Amino acid sequence: MNLQTNKGDRKIIKIKNLFLDPNNYRFIDNKDYLKVPTEQIMDKNIQKRTRNFIVQFKRAGIKDLIDSFKANGYLEVDQIQVEKISGNDNYKVIEGNRRVATLKELQEDYNEGKNIGNLGEDIFSQLPVVDYPITENGYLEIVMGLKHINGNKKWETLNQSELLNNLIHKYKWKDTRVCKSLGISKHKLRRSLRTISIIEHFKKSDWGDKFYTNMYAIFEEIVSSVPIKNWLAWDDAIKKPQNEENIERLYRWLVDIDDDKDKDDDAKDKDGIIEKKEKIVIISKDIREIAKFINDENALSKMEETRSIIDAYSASELIGTDMFNNSLDIAERKIKDAYNFLDYADNNSKNRIKKLINTLEGLAVSKGFKEVVFTKNKNRESYIGFKNSGFESINIKQFKQFNNLKIDNINRINIFAGSNNSGKSSIIELIYLLTKQNDLNAFFEIQRRRGKFHDKLPVKYVKDEFKNSYEVAGIFDNKEFTYQVIHTEEENMEINMTYHDITVEINSSFARENLYSRARIIKDETELESKKIRWICNAMLSSPFSSQNIDDLIYCHEKSNELNIYDDIIKFLQKYVDNGIEKITYVGEGDTKRFLVKHKKFKKAVDLTRFGDGVQRIFYISLQIAASINGVMCVDEIDNAIHYNLFVDFVTFLQKLASKFDVQLFITSHNAEFLDAFLNKNIDASLISLYRLERDENQVSIKNVSGEKYKRLRKNFNQDIRRAKK
Repeated sequence: MNLQTNKGDRKIIKIKNLFLDPNNYRFIDNKDYLKVPTEQIMDKNIQKRTRNFIVQFKRAGIKDLIDSFKANGYLEVDQIQVEKISGNDNYKVIEGNRRVATLKELQEDYNEGKNIGNLGEDIFSQLPVVDYPITENGYLEIVMGLKHINGNKKWETLNQSELLNNLIHKYKWKDTRVCKSLGISKHKLRRSLRTISIIEHFKKSDWGDKFYTNMYAIFEEIVSSVPIKNWLAWDDAIKKPQNEENIERLYRWLVDIDDDKDKDDDAKDKDGIIEKKEKIVIISKDIREIAKFINDENALSKMEETRSIIDAYSASELIGTDMFNNSLDIAERKIKDAYNFLDYADNNSKNRIKKLINTLEGLAVSKGFKEVVFTKNKNRESYIGFKNSGFESINIKQFKQFNNLKIDNINRINIFAGSNNSGKSSIIELIYLLTKQNDLNAFFEIQRRRGKFHDKLPVKYVKDEFKNSYEVAGIFDNKEFTYQVIHTEEENMEINMTYHDITVEINSSFARENLYSRARIIKDETELESKKIRWICNAMLSSPFSSQNIDDLIYCHEKSNELNIYDDIIKFLQKYVDNGIEKITYVGEGDTKRFLVKHKKFKKAVDLTRFGDGVQRIFYISLQIAASINGVMCVDEIDNAIHYNLFVDFVTFLQKLASKFDVQLFITSHNAEFLDAFLNKNIDASLISLYRLERDENQVSIKNVSGEKYKRLRKNFNQDIRRAKK
């Protein structure tokens, strides 16, 4: 069907020959709405009821049109679109029901001698309309949808969704055709279909008579929330919940419970009188809050008992964990701020700091706060310590939110873009882990950094975070590798299982050599078991969202001096970042290890943390390049904290170091200007691959474009790798 060519026939007809559409989608949410058979549309009572739906009490529904018609007359701004229904001159209104209803009201006023302003009475007998020939089922819906779904006079969301639902299920239109015809996204269409589906399911339940239009947003939130959908065992193929017990339970949160059908023992007080239970969910935001603890049965029970989401928060271990970690985040940031104002400390400050240290130590050894103990095994060997082709392809069979995702066309510089929560950081962490093969310390280190713990990792966090196995394969330097991490529930008679917390195993291989490691955490001890630990190559990871291991930074410092690039890093900082920097020196031992900066503005050297995050980030990333020689460097959110004026110069410097030391770069960013910086004339675009991660519900897909092609697309069409092409 081509709407552009199907323009219809223009006609002039009498207002009395126009009949309002009693089945118009705008009436669906009216509590008095009933489906009217086509043969009854012209019935006087049906027409009267339909007009009342539109006009409303004291003409409140058409007051704006009455004022406009009286002031300006009838202006043919929007077409009245009609469909022939009976006889030679009778038509049903497809589009323009409000205008026709208003004209009928004003015609009655005119017949009664009332003033109709500048509206000429000839309009009642000479009304211009467009008669659209109906070529196929669904055509009328498209005509209405163009104005009321994607046009300037939108219906309520419920009414829009009903129209879309009819196109798909009643008229059997394909998703793509509906989206193209109405100019809407597949995401909007599918969300609407899911929402209508669960609303219909609710209407068929014992609570169906309690549905009202404003609940649409609540149901839309339900089918948009991944935790809620999982809890309901939502089946997207049939668009229905499969867990009947949980869906019934959820419905009871949406309504006041006081009807006869609710006369169970729990609803009665001691005198046998029914106690009214007020609804728990009032607005859609309440569903988002419940989703945070939907898998915490204690919290749900508390919520149902008190009919309060706030009370559920206090009872939820999941929320408690989240609040605890947020508190640590705040404390960490504030301690960092204190360093910046260290010159203002006095003797009293020292005593307060000691008390804080004692408090933190007490927190660290409190009941249930067991930790993974890291061992610094120095006997790690790398397979590759020479110039190599690096990663060539990565096949992610299972890793966190990724399933059956393949990363191809991997280059020397690889940039991952996409929206927040699309999985960019997880991809970077995985690539880092792949280089570490069977090194469980690297696995636990990633968990520590992900959880933003300073130097020790709580066992509970590992158990909560690592619930599904990892399974990955791929090619590095023309050699196959595999990587599998699982957690096991051991039944071992040789150990006391009473104190057993978790066992994590790694099975990996490179160039057909199989590797194995196991970490068994029992009580307060971590037992590591492996015959030998092998890495594929050197690798470093930089992230603005986690604390860098000081031992790693010291190693990077030593390596940069060994490779004679430390002075180059300082010169870059002096030239492009802060010309007051004279030198940066590593001093101290044990817990006092730190970098001191000699600066023109300060009489004595000050801690590097006194400077902005941008200075620290550039310094640390540059150091890590040296430690990644003949290997891999992973940088998450590379643009974070770095001023945009430095983008081109820093990227050029980074690529120069990476090329010099044969380092393969894997980078994430959501900053368009930083991505453009990689396309500057000093970097060979043929060395770059760009990837866009896209999330659709629970699935993540990946799209790849070469640096050369993206450079052309960016220049000629202003295309943005961060966003899907519409």
